[in-house]
Amino acid sequence: MPVLIFPRDIEKNNKNNKSFHSEDILRYLSDVTIYLNSECNINCLDCEKYNNQFFHCTKSSVVSNIDFIFLKKFFNQLPPTLIRRIAITGGNIFLYPYFWELIDFLKKEDTFPLLGIHYENIDADKITLLSDFPIDLFVYFPLKEFFEKNIKYLSKNKKIKFIFIISSEECYKNSEYLISKHKIKNYVFNPFFTGKNLNFFKENVFLTTDDILSKPISQKIIFARQKLNTNFFGRIYLFPNGDVKSHPLQSVLGNCKNETLGKIIEKELVNNTSWRIIRDKTPCIDCIYQFLCPSPSEFEWAMNKNNLCKIFK
Repeated sequence: MPVLIFPRDIEKNNKNNKSFHSEDILRYLSDVTIYLNSECNINCLDCEKYNNQFFHCTKSSVVSNIDFIFLKKFFNQLPPTLIRRIAITGGNIFLYPYFWELIDFLKKEDTFPLLGIHYENIDADKITLLSDFPIDLFVYFPLKEFFEKNIKYLSKNKKIKFIFIISSEECYKNSEYLISKHKIKNYVFNPFFTGKNLNFFKENVFLTTDDILSKPISQKIIFARQKLNTNFFGRIYLFPNGDVKSHPLQSVLGNCKNETLGKIIEKELVNNTSWRIIRDKTPCIDCIYQFLCPSPSEFEWAMNKNNLCKIFK
């Protein structure tokens, strides 16, 4: 049976007390999310929970901004040919003191990361100035009245993706109405666990056997799921103070102001805070669909469950 080489490298290095070469370690990095700041004037009901379940803005009671000089150096550390996705968000990123200087810097570097923006923080003028950048627009219900007026021009911009946050059947119906009314073509639905909508998740998110077997699963994917987490592997999150995590819910791996990115990634490969979390716990470990199911996700962590299926209730 084929065996994934990457975990054997880790085990071999740990056994011999050896470190990875930094140029080798960076090849595992594929997805970077940067939080510019923590300031926002909007008071979303579950603000602190959103970014724990999917790519999203977030704020803190302590206002912080990432150092601009440090941020430019951080971009220069990233291997451009290996990074599949760079995303920038924060609180309200337009409140970041050097936001427009950053936009000018990125344009000069010919780098156009994905920008994550709350719908209440965007307007026509800003959209025009950001025309070169892809944007994820986070949309909630009930909507503020002014947003429905803005949808007309926002939906015509092909670089804007509408991220509808769905926590109930009513949210879904409202989203469908807007999509149909304004002919929105670029959108996704992000289910959101509030702590009070478990039944909604059981009905609409939990997998059945038919869901798992609905389409062919390649042998490559099955082998990968035995060794690493296909949702989290290769991802890091940079916070305004320079801290790096493999996921917002996990512990700090290191600080890019004091350590190289390669050294921080090595810590994740060895300590495994998220990259190699697989379905090796009860009840999944006793299930024949163990590695046919998607790798564990943020939703399992949010619900404090090891499985999101109807096979083992």
